[in-house]
Amino acid sequence: MIRLKTYKQKYRALIVITLLLAWVIYSFALQRTLSLAASCRDLQEEMEHVGSLDERVKELSSQVRQLDALLGSSDTTGKDFSRLILEKAGSFCENNGITLTGMPRENVTEKEGHLVTSNVVVVEGDYCSLLDLVYHIEQVWKLPGLAAADFYSVADLRSGTSTLKVKLYLQNVRKKV
Repeated sequence: MIRLKTYKQKYRALIVITLLLAWVIYSFALQRTLSLAASCRDLQEEMEHVGSLDERVKELSSQVRQLDALLGSSDTTGKDFSRLILEKAGSFCENNGITLTGMPRENVTEKEGHLVTSNVVVVEGDYCSLLDLVYHIEQVWKLPGLAAADFYSVADLRSGTSTLKVKLYLQNVRKKV
C-alpha cells in the first residue's frame, strides 16, 4: 500500500476517501430515499385531490338537479304546469285583493327535441299588488320561465275610470320523452 510520510498527506488522503464514501452512500441510499419521499409527497397530494372529488361530484349533481328543475325537465306535464300556475296565482289573488281575469288555453310547441308550453295569465289590480305577484312568481315560487310581464291600462269610457292589468307570459321547457 502507499505509504504516506507526513500527517498533511494522511489528512488529505482521509478527506478524499471521506468524500468518495459520502458520494457512494448518497448514490446508493440517500438518492433512492429522496426520490421515494418526493413520489410519496406527490401521491399524498393526489389523494387529497381525489378525496375532494366526491364532494365536488355531489355539488355538481345537485346543481344539475336544480338546472333540470329550472328548465322543466322533470316529469311534470304541461297540464300540471298550467294547474300549478292557476293554483299559485289564484291563491295569491284571493289573499291580496286582485282579480285573475283570464288564463287562455296553453300553447304547446315542439322544437329541437323539447316541448315548449306557453301560458298567458291576465291579472287586474293595483300596481303594487301586481308587481308583488310578478316578484312571487320569479323569486318566491321560482316558477320556470317567466318570459315577459306586460303592464297596460284599460280605460272604461262609460264610467271614466281606468284599470291596470298585467299580462304574464310563462314558458315551460321540457325534454321530449
